[in-house]
Amino acid sequence: MEMAQIIPVVKIDDAKEQAYDTGYDKFSEVPVDDPETFDLEGFRDSADYANNVLPSLRALAGHEDGGYGTWTGDRDVAILEAHQEDDVPAKCVVTMASDLLDELLEAWERGAYDAANGEERYATLDF
Repeated sequence: MEMAQIIPVVKIDDAKEQAYDTGYDKFSEVPVDDPETFDLEGFRDSADYANNVLPSLRALAGHEDGGYGTWTGDRDVAILEAHQEDDVPAKCVVTMASDLLDELLEAWERGAYDAANGEERYATLDF
């Protein structure tokens, strides 16, 4: 018998929403002097971003844990769209976890900017 490859399945809409929520929650309590000049560059250089935000988003994207909770192992993941959840069999698109991570980082940033700008949660989240 041939050994099957195990591929994690990621519900893309749920993953984007969770990434957005993480960004929104992180910056909803942070005072921002001028929302128009708010920039995440400084935060992206922080230990909090490197040790907490990135690993959680990589895990959400389906990366393998490279040890110590870093989730740095890139691998194939299957993307399941919301409208396909009830299909039997469900049709998924296979991509690399790193490609999905790019989409989740965009959702996280959108949440952070919405919170910093005083927007309502999910104001700019689109699926």
